[in-house]
Amino acid sequence: MSAILEARDLGRQLPGDPPITLVKGVDLGIEPGCFTTIVGPSGCGKSSLLYLLGLIDRPTSGELLFDGREVSKLSGDERAKIRLARFGFVFQFHFL
Repeated sequence: MSAILEARDLGRQLPGDPPITLVKGVDLGIEPGCFTTIVGPSGCGKSSLLYLLGLIDRPTSGELLFDGREVSKLSGDERAKIRLARFGFVFQFHFL
């Protein structure tokens, strides 16, 4: 079975002097029907990585493929359509 979601050398930096690295060099493949856990200490980039994998944020480096399609460079509207049709989220802070 091949990965439905694949990250290749995925990274995210915030601009600044010096830039702030949130995620660096992540390689990951998630197969359909599998449960995947991302664990680590506070501040290590778990939420930042999930925002990238969930198409909420865009990486500043690397590639993100969903169902074999490069999705990191898509417009916000195109990413929203994919999220609406194919993703589900339960946010840590879900105040209404």
